[in-house]
Amino acid sequence: MHELGFDMALSVGRHTHDKELSYYARTPSGFEWEVGWNPVVVDETTWEPTTHQGISIWGHTPVGQTIVDRLDRFRLGARSLLHPEKSVPALGGTGIPDD
Repeated sequence: MHELGFDMALSVGRHTHDKELSYYARTPSGFEWEVGWNPVVVDETTWEPTTHQGISIWGHTPVGQTIVDRLDRFRLGARSLLHPEKSVPALGGTGIPDD
């Protein structure tokens, strides 16, 4: 991964909802890209909605992040509370039904 110019963004981990084992790489332009394998295959005829307590069962922790980086993310998140969220009414409804 590093030889191809990618940095690790989040460590290897397993998601709660699909049990996929994955990690997140950061592209040279700064985008995060998830690489994963072996997710649960969903049977749409028997699938039922569920609730999960978190994004990951384990892992997916930031790689190379310092306390200064974490404080900066917290600062940006707190600052975003000062700006109202704008939504597009046409996209804020129940959505388009599946056919």
